[in-house]
Amino acid sequence: TASNSYIQKISTLPANSAMWGKLYNNRLYIGGYSSDRYSIDVDNVDVYLSTDIPKMRYVEIYLDKLMGINVNETLGGSKLAYSDVGNPDNFADNNYLYIDKDDGEELTGIFVYKGNLYVTKADKIYVTVGLDDEYPSNDGYYQIVDGIGCLFGETIQERRGLIYFVSRRGVEEFNGNFCTIVSRAIETELKNVGQIKLRQLLIYYLTW
Repeated sequence: TASNSYIQKISTLPANSAMWGKLYNNRLYIGGYSSDRYSIDVDNVDVYLSTDIPKMRYVEIYLDKLMGINVNETLGGSKLAYSDVGNPDNFADNNYLYIDKDDGEELTGIFVYKGNLYVTKADKIYVTVGLDDEYPSNDGYYQIVDGIGCLFGETIQERRGLIYFVSRRGVEEFNGNFCTIVSRAIETELKNVGQIKLRQLLIYYLTW
């Protein structure tokens, strides 16, 4: 109702700035790849500018840390950055991990599934390791799928205990190890639409 509504203008955003938001310990963290980042106390509706949080394209909460990928900086396309444990407002200088930086491809998606943190590129899927402690030297990753990846992080959805997302060949079903294409029935239609419409169509398809 109007009496329970609260409006706070926090910034002017570029038209192409996709926003993200994550709730953790009664605080809402929001930001984007080309926008300011904010920490909002949802109990008192206090809004704080969080300049320590990097500009990142996609984020997740994992192991009490705010994790983000595709950082808006030089060579940041393959970078995974993360906060201190229990403190999403604080990103230490050494809290990061590059995922296959030398291949020149950007990270396109991030998701938590069955207790693991996965990240994707357009044609690859990786599972991270060593992020459960406070020692960045232990951080690492393994590539588990080659030739199939996620094109648009916005399409990643968990349904019926499986992960779904859009790859170059259509809609994929992922069980933590392998991908199975599930969109053969609409393949002709998918090939006849543009990239922007494809993204919109598949986001709708995956949120049934």
